[in-house]
Amino acid sequence: MKRIEEELQGLATAHRLRRLPKEGNLIDFTSNDYLGLATDLQLQKAFLSFLDKSEPGLLGSGAARLLASRPKAANDLEVSLAGLYNAEALIFNSGYHANVGVLSALGDDKTLILADKLIHASAIDGAGLAKADFKRFPHNNISKLASLLEAESSKYRRILITVEAIYSMDGDSAPLEEICRIKKSFKANGCEIMLYVDEAHSFGICGPGGLGMTEALPGDLKEEVDLRLLTFGKAAGSAGAAVICSEMLKTYLLNKSRSFIFSTALAPVNYLWTKYIVERMANFEPRREKLKKNISQLAAILEEDIKKKPECSHIMPFMIGNAAKALDYSRRLADAGLRVLAIRPPTVPAGTERLRISLSAAHSSEEISRLGDELLKLRHESDSETLSHFRDRV
Repeated sequence: MKRIEEELQGLATAHRLRRLPKEGNLIDFTSNDYLGLATDLQLQKAFLSFLDKSEPGLLGSGAARLLASRPKAANDLEVSLAGLYNAEALIFNSGYHANVGVLSALGDDKTLILADKLIHASAIDGAGLAKADFKRFPHNNISKLASLLEAESSKYRRILITVEAIYSMDGDSAPLEEICRIKKSFKANGCEIMLYVDEAHSFGICGPGGLGMTEALPGDLKEEVDLRLLTFGKAAGSAGAAVICSEMLKTYLLNKSRSFIFSTALAPVNYLWTKYIVERMANFEPRREKLKKNISQLAAILEEDIKKKPECSHIMPFMIGNAAKALDYSRRLADAGLRVLAIRPPTVPAGTERLRISLSAAHSSEEISRLGDELLKLRHESDSETLSHFRDRV
């Protein structure tokens, strides 16, 4: 226990100690509820009136999917997703479960997992559990990806390329067309090249009907995506995740993915709510348009202060570069009634500490203006403090 206490003290000293957030009446710019569906009471009431509340077992599954005595709700959701994507779907309890399960199942000792440097922690953990070798290429560096494929393909039976459609901390997009073209044109001499796209932060937001960035690819390139991950706890306002893939890969995963096999399934009501949302996803275009307006409004206020301005990104990193200062900014924003949490190592590398601004269609124009003005005020005060400190030293 002494060593644990020392580790906690070290985290506190480095301004990296985490605590669960407290309830507060703050305008939330941290939630991943990008379309505002999770907090829409009218939508929830409509779902509850649609729900057959006399059906037994709605609130608990009682078993893993492979043992479930009441599998209908989960199966129906998979059928609904299969119809939307013209492919098979396998539901996992979360995006973390899915990434860990897919990569550990496919990553045997004849496989190389080749991942973007900024891939999510769950994918890194999945690669760590796999028997495969694991290498990362510089973020969105397509020429490096191509050279690694060329150099490594003769050593492996399979190379599994892993990228995110929209990256969770930087908010920028993967160049999916370029990646798919490289994969399509690459002749691997017996090495199978597979592509896994994590659409956690693009599902519901991008692509036709909000079905994700992969769905917007030309047909011949879309075929190059072997697996894609959808999460339902973000834009869909629910819980759980699904992997979209071929029938053969689905069968393989439900036999080999330990996070699927050994996890108790979600409650049937979760599957029913997700199905209710997914089948109406195309109807939420007005919300997607409102989200785009909010993105444009905040980008215009902050101008050069945000790290990047992706075309459709609802994730805006406000770069600070110091953990203590990031925490201070977050506290001062909370005092102003705004919830924007500081992101610190190990979530992001040291020196890239930031506020991660997460925008929603539910934010009003007035709330966006308020956030932008407060951030500019903080930056101005910080610049003034730095200048004053410099003058004192001189």
